[in-house]
Amino acid sequence: MSGRAGGERAAARFVALVAANLALVFLGQLLLGGDAFQLGTGLFFAGLITLILWLFDMYRPIYDARFDRSPLGVTSVADFVRRVRGVTL
Repeated sequence: MSGRAGGERAAARFVALVAANLALVFLGQLLLGGDAFQLGTGLFFAGLITLILWLFDMYRPIYDARFDRSPLGVTSVADFVRRVRGVTL
């Protein structure tokens, strides 16, 4: 992502994710209703999950690029540690 267009795409993805998660929360409240569903708690966790998923989506390409250039050909930190220790799982 570069420049303003990349930021606008990221913001649009975030808004879409928020809308989808809020729709699920409100659907859950409609289906369960009453005291069985705490709306405040559902909204908090929907916001938290939205942020975690959005950050994962934003930074995954950076993670992939970093390990693609690895001279050892490792795919993750855990893979590197296993190779150094000589452990195969």
